[in-house]
Amino acid sequence: MVGGVGGVGGVGLAAPRHVYSAIVKNQTEHDLTLKATYELPHHTIDHLEVLIPANGVVSLPQKIITEGTCNLTGHIVELAVTGENINIDLKGPFNVSSPVKD
Repeated sequence: MVGGVGGVGGVGLAAPRHVYSAIVKNQTEHDLTLKATYELPHHTIDHLEVLIPANGVVSLPQKIITEGTCNLTGHIVELAVTGENINIDLKGPFNVSSPVKD
């Protein structure tokens, strides 16, 4: 069984360390503010702040930088969520168990 528990030589394949985009669901009855921090190529930083309505969903896009004929991608390094009685700060690497490309 390759890629699962007990994969080749007893070692399974790990999910990628980087998160390039995300779908975030607000399961509260209050609006929340989400601030995503991206690390872009050449160690530059970019921020994206979005409002997640109560019981709503938002998508954080993949950040792609074009240099000449190359497309380079940034990755999410931190998520900060604030709202009524909520203050959460998550820093990567994130525990991604089943990555998908949207």
